[in-house]
Amino acid sequence: MGITQDDTCVYCGDIDTAEHAILVCDRWSQWREELEEELNERIRAENIIGIMISSVNNWRKYNAS
Repeated sequence: MGITQDDTCVYCGDIDTAEHAILVCDRWSQWREELEEELNERIRAENIIGIMISSVNNWRKYNAS
């Protein structure tokens, strides 16, 4: 999630989008795995908003990472 002049991920070279950073990029895989373990749920594009807003505790887990 570095700032560049184009839409290329500075960590892996793929197109850098929010979905890429949160769900795909290897740079953030450890963060994703730890969060999924804490939430006891796999994070996907279809469920991430629902997970984040389902409880204050989930919001804090996601936001603190």
